[in-house]
Amino acid sequence: AASSSSPPRLSVADFGCSEGANAVETMAAAVASAFAGFQQEDETSSSSSLSITVTHSDLTNNGWNAVAAAIAAAGSRYANPPSVVALMQPSDRGFYDRCFADESLDLAHGAITFHWASRGFVKKEEGDSSSSSSSSSSSSSSSPSYDSLPSKMGDGDACIVPALSSDETVRARAAETALGDWCQILTHRAAELKQSGFFVAALICTERGDTICALWSVLAGCLQELVEAQTITAEEASLIVVPVHLRSPNDYRAALQEDNDLKKLFRVVVDEFETVQSTERDAFLDQHKDAKKYGSDVAQFFEAVSRTMVEAALAPRLGSQKATEVADELYFVRFAAKVAETTPEFAIGLQTLVLEKL
Repeated sequence: AASSSSPPRLSVADFGCSEGANAVETMAAAVASAFAGFQQEDETSSSSSLSITVTHSDLTNNGWNAVAAAIAAAGSRYANPPSVVALMQPSDRGFYDRCFADESLDLAHGAITFHWASRGFVKKEEGDSSSSSSSSSSSSSSSPSYDSLPSKMGDGDACIVPALSSDETVRARAAETALGDWCQILTHRAAELKQSGFFVAALICTERGDTICALWSVLAGCLQELVEAQTITAEEASLIVVPVHLRSPNDYRAALQEDNDLKKLFRVVVDEFETVQSTERDAFLDQHKDAKKYGSDVAQFFEAVSRTMVEAALAPRLGSQKATEVADELYFVRFAAKVAETTPEFAIGLQTLVLEKL
């Protein structure tokens, strides 16, 4: 038992907090659970005997003002010094770098974020080493090349995400890169966690490695329509790539089961998979009402994920204002209309992993 002069302290990290709304809600629930568990273990202690520090971590260019606003809006039910201190931590490469000192965390958490690639995927010709990184000592010469966004996947290939590329080499390289990314995430978190600390990850995935949400295909088709209408060029379409790769549940497990180093670092406590349907789609199909609103809602979701990449590829030739107009047409005219007409499957796989540091 901890002495009265040294009250127990917990250090929690939330990786990929985005603009904070969901992250703060999740961390507030975790904090409440920790206090309840502490009081149940030691009924003679008051909740003030426990101190928790939660650090929300994300990229430097994240919307940190929104994160601060979300923390403030939660009020004393979350950030309540000195019992609970909520901090923000910008990082140039986020969870792909070491973010905390050795064995400093009791809990590491990440929800719907680890499908993002460490950097953009890039297609390279054999023997082309122009983008090899001299700063990454851990990358072998056989590892996939990284490059900064936007990444060119293939001439005229309006694929949006690497898994939809018409080039088999691109798809294979994206999968290989994604596996390396996952191992890198696990290795860093293992170093940061204390012994018996936990890593909790909610992971977007597909049941098989060769499938992807059908709506990405619809969006890629809309992008191709813009090429055929000569609104954008095929070259510009090939530059629009969202750097994500949806792994299968077995992909996530394989690193923990087959990598000799990682097997020694973690014990799998929970491994669950479920298919989650879009609530908006379910409501639409049940009621057959307001298809346009459904299409618009879905378009807003995909716009939030990918609009930055669209405008970055189009602005050099079209200018920022015209690039914004074309992006609006892509999402809220073409894509929203197709979603409303066909109501394609909007289901995602969600895998929950809870790992204990050995």
